[in-house]
Amino acid sequence: MKLPIGISTFKEIREDYVYVDKTKYIYEFNVTDEDPLKQIKQKRYYDKYSGKGREVIIIGIVFDENIRNIKQFVWEKV
Repeated sequence: MKLPIGISTFKEIREDYVYVDKTKYIYEFNVTDEDPLKQIKQKRYYDKYSGKGREVIIIGIVFDENIRNIKQFVWEKV
């Protein structure tokens, strides 16, 4: 599905790894006002990376489809 901001969505979890100083980043992109970290926390996507000597940071980004830009950016360490 193509979003109005010009990016395509996908439903599966992609195994694209981004390591910086042994840190794992898990991110969620939304175009709704729903908490962008909610799905990551509910489905516990970070569990398989926790306790392996890596810091895990979850990142949520909300896009505003009217201005076609980032509306909210949140992150937290888990």
